Amino acid sequence: MRLISLIILLLFITGGSAYSQDNPLPVETVKEIAQSALPTLGELVTEENFEAMGFKSPEDARKVTLDDSEPPLQVFMVRLDHLKEYQAGTDASKLLTGGDKAYYPVTVGGQVTVAVGVEKAGEKWQATSLGDANLIRLLASVRKRSMETTKLEAQSYFVVWVAALNLHFVAYRAEEGLMLVPVQDDPTYKFETGVAMPAEQVFEIVLPAAKAHDGSPG
Repeated sequence: MRLISLIILLLFITGGSAYSQDNPLPVETVKEIAQSALPTLGELVTEENFEAMGFKSPEDARKVTLDDSEPPLQVFMVRLDHLKEYQAGTDASKLLTGGDKAYYPVTVGGQVTVAVGVEKAGEKWQATSLGDANLIRLLASVRKRSMETTKLEAQSYFVVWVAALNLHFVAYRAEEGLMLVPVQDDPTYKFETGVAMPAEQVFEIVLPAAKAHDGSPG
């Protein structure tokens, strides 16, 4: 399933620093920016596009709220060139880059409906996308299910995106290392929705496909 933002307000920023526990997300800043974007969402949703945008009605777009029980999900990317060089047994977390993007879940009636995408450009954070209905619902649902198993707080989770292979994972750190939780079944790699796997195992599984990828957009 191709999961893309329905409305891109600014260009997607693909650069960023390497993954690090010292690269925390400024949650309050992200929240303020996401909150300020909500009126724009209400203006963009119409009778013609409300279903495509992920709403049950145009009126729902004007009932959206940010729910503190659904904190933003920081996004880290795995670049194709880095993945191609991955060697079994090495630290999988070293493949993660970015962290300068986050999805903030937007709810209607307590249900996650769409997301505000917030990114850092230079030293400034700004809203860059509105929508991503399918993706944010998958991420929020899998995070919630995983929390029931791990007993971790929602803030402990983030997103790992293998862009070239169009793979998204909810991720968290455990004693055994970085864990990746597929957000949907994938028969190609035998990934099961919600079943956590060590990141090293995931990258070993997808490595042949990465090496065979020519780098062109999917």
